[in-house]
Amino acid sequence: MTPQHRLAPSLGIRSAAFALLACGALLAVEGWNTWRGYEMRIAEVTSSTASITQGLVQHTEDLFDRADLLLTQLAERIGQDGTAPAALDRLNVLLRREAERPPPALSFFVYDAQGRWLASSLPETPRDANNADRGYFRHHRDQADGSLLVGPPLRSRSRGNWIITLSRRLQDPAGNFAGVALATIDARYFAGFFASHDLGRDGAVAMFRADGVLLSRNPFLEEQVGADHSALPLFRDQLPRAAAASAWITSPFDGAQRLNSYRRASRYPVVIAAAISEREALRPWRRDLVVRLVAAALVILLLTSVGLRLAGQVHRRHKTEQALAESEATFRLLAENSSDMVSRLGLDGRRTYVSPSGERLMGRSAADLVGQPADGFIDPEDLPPVRSAIARLRAGEADEATVTYRIRRPDGTPLWLESALRVTRDIQTGEADGVVAVSRDVTERREQELRLAALATTDGLTGLANRRAFDEALALEWHRAARGGLPLSLLLLDVDRFKKYNDHYGHQAGDACLQRVAEAVRDRARRLGDVAARYGGEEMALLLPDTPVSVAVEMAEKLRLSLQERALPHADNPPHAVVTASIGVAGIIPEMLSSFGPEALLAAADSALYSAKHQGRNQVMMALEIPPAARSALPPNNEAARLEAVQGYAAAIAASPGDPELQRITRLAARLFGAPMAALSLVERERQIFVARSGLEATETPRDVAFCAHLVAPSEEILVVPDAAADARFAQNPLVTGGLGLRFYAGAPLVVPDTDLHLGALCVLDQTSHAPLDELQQAVLKDLAALAVARMTQVRHASAD
Repeated sequence: MTPQHRLAPSLGIRSAAFALLACGALLAVEGWNTWRGYEMRIAEVTSSTASITQGLVQHTEDLFDRADLLLTQLAERIGQDGTAPAALDRLNVLLRREAERPPPALSFFVYDAQGRWLASSLPETPRDANNADRGYFRHHRDQADGSLLVGPPLRSRSRGNWIITLSRRLQDPAGNFAGVALATIDARYFAGFFASHDLGRDGAVAMFRADGVLLSRNPFLEEQVGADHSALPLFRDQLPRAAAASAWITSPFDGAQRLNSYRRASRYPVVIAAAISEREALRPWRRDLVVRLVAAALVILLLTSVGLRLAGQVHRRHKTEQALAESEATFRLLAENSSDMVSRLGLDGRRTYVSPSGERLMGRSAADLVGQPADGFIDPEDLPPVRSAIARLRAGEADEATVTYRIRRPDGTPLWLESALRVTRDIQTGEADGVVAVSRDVTERREQELRLAALATTDGLTGLANRRAFDEALALEWHRAARGGLPLSLLLLDVDRFKKYNDHYGHQAGDACLQRVAEAVRDRARRLGDVAARYGGEEMALLLPDTPVSVAVEMAEKLRLSLQERALPHADNPPHAVVTASIGVAGIIPEMLSSFGPEALLAAADSALYSAKHQGRNQVMMALEIPPAARSALPPNNEAARLEAVQGYAAAIAASPGDPELQRITRLAARLFGAPMAALSLVERERQIFVARSGLEATETPRDVAFCAHLVAPSEEILVVPDAAADARFAQNPLVTGGLGLRFYAGAPLVVPDTDLHLGALCVLDQTSHAPLDELQQAVLKDLAALAVARMTQVRHASAD
């Protein structure tokens, strides 16, 4: 008996033992994975329902906030305007307009002290209706509490549907009961909103008052609305322990077993619970369990067959070698008839085989290419990435790579090739024995990519580099100047009174004017590294690498004269009556490059441009400081009267600090504008104080660093600073350069009604830059500032009383 025959039984026994052990290990692992999968699925569903509940609570609080804000305004308006017919007509218009805003579920009503209807959001307000018997009315009549009341659900007398009520007490100046302001929300609206969150076919969402009264539910059960569920474990056991949690429950509505996640609202007596049925929650886990069991069975069968397959190993290897020979023959057939060039490289980087299509691509016969280095005809600029890719393949760091490079054919014609490289391995040892390369002509595609790249960096109107290309060039030249110890200069040009030019001659003429100005700027970009760009609107930039600032000032003056000598008519640009430009110049020397970033050079040029514009236009100004010094806001002409008004408001607010309405307006501003910080600022003589703030620890700052101080002049309507580090007014402001690291600011002035006195500003802040606000966002910020002033005025009047 040969050694191979003696080895066969032993090999079979070991294979069977191995298969049995492997099967046992597989079953143990699958059992553990199944249990872990169950726990992870429960955790996933719990997290999902908790997130849904949190979102529903947030939406409910936002809707209640909107209703409560209007109720507060109604109380203030009725206190100011009274209930004369004209005032009530205006009130009806306001309420109908508010009710038309989405969502269409809100309605508003105002009743007098006897319960008679004064105003409503209905198309017609019934004059003979009376709501004195309603619970919310009796509550506000009998209790002098001015807080918001969330009442139990009621049947609407005007529409007959179930409604949720939010109401506030109205008082006369003496503090006596003057009526009720009411907001109602259709209970079915919440049911519909809850239905938009996928909890499966048997999922449910319910909203309760904190005392257990059901306000709304999806699926909507009309007979359950208003029912008392305070005896449920949710209210008896769970809510006293935690404001938000999850647990398995048996539904009191349909008896189904569900995983329930609840959350109590932080600002209103409302609890929302979202539940998913056990069947829906575990359906993916059960499906995965079936798949795992089937897979495990298949693997066990596979392991069982290992012993049988070992007996045929020699036969299969023979078949494999035969198939490999056939594969190589097929490869040669494909390679020799393919339009792509197929080549094989040895470990020394030389070609050992080239398909016939190589002559069409390379312009050289296959015989001339075989034996030559693969990188022999590649453009020197493209050699580094090609050699790097081949080195990674040789070192075993990668099995395949794709490189794009240029070659030159014998006739000098350039050609772009893309080569897909893949390592080949010896069938016996598994060691790398070469590389197969498939190369194709991508010249047309590459040229198209280059054209597209040029379009992406060029301004369509002027043909200059666009802002994106300018920013990239500034960053590149900054780093190059730092490495080489070279000076760097920048010109910023702004066409004088260009808005008036557009208004007088029209926008088409304005475009033509910008094209002529761009020609003048382009004429000055004479060196290879100079970059002429349209910076934005009528502003253009000229970046001058390796140029001292003194030379840049001379070039700027020549550019200014060149533009003026073109004599482009501009009737609204006295005294020249031709198109002129103001130019700011900034330059930096090698010793300064390590102290600042490129935004400092940009801010300095912008500051110099600002000086040129404000010292008569049509001139060149050079920046004297880099970065430019921060500019403090000058006091307005009405500063004495403004400070007197600020003192009155500040004293009244200090008497009742932490006003919740002002805090709510501040939080709302931060949320609406996606900013982490917001504040209400009063600008005093030496400082600004924050009477309300959100996300901001400081309570005051010196006035000379206050952004809000730039809004106290009567002419200022809004201030938006997208990136303070690149704004000449603020680049060196301690709030920007210090620990706060302020980048974005947007503020609207707090204007005393019927005056031109600006107390300070409502502002939103961020430590990252933002896009400029659009017109709608600016209007919203102004409206919030007006609401803040109205509340501050109310606090001041209450303090005076």
